[in-house]
Amino acid sequence: MTRSSPTGLRRSDRFLAGLQNYERVVLVSHINPDPDSLGSMLGLAHLVEHKLTKPTLITRDGLIGRAENRAMVEGLELDLVPIDQVDWRPDDAVVMVDSQPNTGRHTFPDTIPIYAVIDHHDTPGDLNKVAFTDIRATAGATCTVVTKYLIEQEVPIPEKIATALLYGIETEVTGFPVKLVPATTTLSCISTRSRTKT
Repeated sequence: MTRSSPTGLRRSDRFLAGLQNYERVVLVSHINPDPDSLGSMLGLAHLVEHKLTKPTLITRDGLIGRAENRAMVEGLELDLVPIDQVDWRPDDAVVMVDSQPNTGRHTFPDTIPIYAVIDHHDTPGDLNKVAFTDIRATAGATCTVVTKYLIEQEVPIPEKIATALLYGIETEVTGFPVKLVPATTTLSCISTRSRTKT
């Protein structure tokens, strides 16, 4: 499901076009972020910085609870800003990944307007006031969607970004064979582009 304009453009084109009038992009996810949400935020930040040269902010809502998730953050040296320390600005574009508004999975104020929601969950979130939505329940992982954006925009995928995306997809689809079909193709694309572009 995608609601945005102008029509006739790829989803990644529409996502980027809607960010033109904002000064900064703030990426948010659900409480206690997992590898899929972390990889998605990192990948989108890379996309925005590469294509639009706008500053980005990757946030952390709650703690990174599981040991393997903390190892990911530490190993990739992810710079995460606690959500309660964000200096919200009127010219921020807030992009929510791997979750949806008003689902009880966030701690930041409901008054903060959200520009975009990119997710793979079929969750009844409140999307009425969200300008851009890309919800793909068959994608297997939000990292799959983000990787498609990077590939569509022909953005080089450095090793750090590739690792985060690969790990996000792997942890999300493990044990769910039905989800592996779109994700497997994406994994192959990440591996190839990471080897050839870095």
